Amino acid sequence: MSEVKILIAINEALLFNDIENQLKDFNYSVIKAPAHSSEIVNKAADIIPDLVVISTILENKYAGIDAALKIKDKINCPIIFISSDDTKEAYTKAKSANPIAYFSNPIDIENLIRTIELGITNHKLQEEIVDAHKKYELLLKASKAGVSVSYTHLTLPTSDLV
Repeated sequence: MSEVKILIAINEALLFNDIENQLKDFNYSVIKAPAHSSEIVNKAADIIPDLVVISTILENKYAGIDAALKIKDKINCPIIFISSDDTKEAYTKAKSANPIAYFSNPIDIENLIRTIELGITNHKLQEEIVDAHKKYELLLKASKAGVSVSYTHLTLPTSDLV
């Protein structure tokens, strides 16, 4: 299995350190994001993380949410928001990025770690389902176009014939 990369864009040093230490204990590769939201988007596009943990508020209100939306436009990866803004407006705007979770400060690090694990697993399964669906659609189109596949040599184990 390849190394799981998690990009963390949190401007609170203590919280970042807590999350980083916990994730490293679980053998995740933690990448600290740059300070500015546009740089975060570029970093995500460069490294293609398996998951992004991002503050809703970075250099200004909702900059983290806007960055997450741009990340989702460039790459397909799950997003987890951490917010110090408990308003309905912040939550509603964050929902537009279709995150796998939205935590309000203070957060329970253990719950965050569980959410990360589930988010990565579910995202991989979702990608497999989408890939299988694309293959199915391709086969369906091919069969409607009259394309068929034949095997000139097929060997079955004799135990299956009995």
